[in-house]
Amino acid sequence: MERLARELRNGGHGVFVITGTFEPRNAVEIAEREQDGVRIYTIHRSDLYFDRWEKTYEPRVSRALLELLKRLRPDVVHGHHFIRLSRDIAHTAALAGIPAVLTLHDFTTTCLIGFRAPGAGASFCDLQPAYGDCVPCAGAVTPAIPLAPESEFRLLRDDFRSELLTARFVCCISSTQRALLAKYHQLPEAHFSVVPLALVAELPRGTEAGSGPLRVASWGIQMERKGAHVLIEAVRRLPAGTVEAEIFGRFDDPGYESRCRAAAKDHSIQFRGRFEWSELASTPLHASVLPSLTFETFGLTLDESRALGHPVIATDLGAYRERADRSTLLFPAGDAGALAAHLARLASDREALAGLRAAVAPPEPFGAYVTRMEALYAAAIAKGPPDPGLGGFDSQRHPSESEFAAREAEFVRRLSGGPPQ
Repeated sequence: MERLARELRNGGHGVFVITGTFEPRNAVEIAEREQDGVRIYTIHRSDLYFDRWEKTYEPRVSRALLELLKRLRPDVVHGHHFIRLSRDIAHTAALAGIPAVLTLHDFTTTCLIGFRAPGAGASFCDLQPAYGDCVPCAGAVTPAIPLAPESEFRLLRDDFRSELLTARFVCCISSTQRALLAKYHQLPEAHFSVVPLALVAELPRGTEAGSGPLRVASWGIQMERKGAHVLIEAVRRLPAGTVEAEIFGRFDDPGYESRCRAAAKDHSIQFRGRFEWSELASTPLHASVLPSLTFETFGLTLDESRALGHPVIATDLGAYRERADRSTLLFPAGDAGALAAHLARLASDREALAGLRAAVAPPEPFGAYVTRMEALYAAAIAKGPPDPGLGGFDSQRHPSESEFAAREAEFVRRLSGGPPQ
């Protein structure tokens, strides 16, 4: 979104950004700043643990957003995320007389924990959303607060459906994601437009490793569902000197990091921590490994590897499968043995490795993404603002600001160990 805003501004459009934040304040308030010539309005919430699904609607945030839109009067609103804002962005835009476009980057509209990756993310959940399955799953996320009633779950489902019906265009970022969103929302696939993402940075050409052990790397925020431990286990299964692995990126969980470091001990595996693109580009590599255990809706790391010039070994999940080409090898998610077999083959057959590298095609330039979005904006503006009632959003079913405050007080009471009232 940051790069899209900058490129749109450079193309002569007036652009501003409205965003949520992790930083709570004593009351809902809007902070303003400017970055790269783009005005940014950050809406601070005042409640605790506001990433929880029960709090994805916040009437005070909706009011703040409505006031902002009425003051700024944009021609179109492009919603990227509901998280840390409120789940009625398209509806609020309609109230202000503005058409909206939504981009669904993940499965937040169908999953109470966002990624359809329950627990540590060792599997992908393909269940149709249902109170009996979804709410207990989300209830396992800290802090454990008594389950919300089924009426709250139904309201959330109805609100997200309202958003999808109110927006003039709903964008997915891969065909695989679109098929599942259509299934989970019980809408035709034609309701969604596939608009692939583009690289967020211009990456330098990577450094190709020479002879010696096969050198591979994995990068990103290292969380369990991204599967670094699968790569580590694959390296452990091979004879010493076969593969050298580099793991770039910080770990989100100290416990998981400790397990990975312990498993990697006495093997040719380096942990690089936080990194710059120049560091990754200058590291000699033969291939990239993307061992994600959960469904990737697009997989920017795939494009990053291609921009660096490295072939990819990735899990056979989601958009990785859809976007695989002649420079890509796939293996079943979590199958360290299958990954080890790929690594062993490339380590011993450098001709096959050279063939994969020769097939690497650079990703599409970011300008192509900007052009597609401009066309959608123009089409949305031509359609005009929808009737705010188009999606069936029912304000009477939602808590008022005073009721929301009372609910928050009850939440805090339970959070501190107090009895329900």
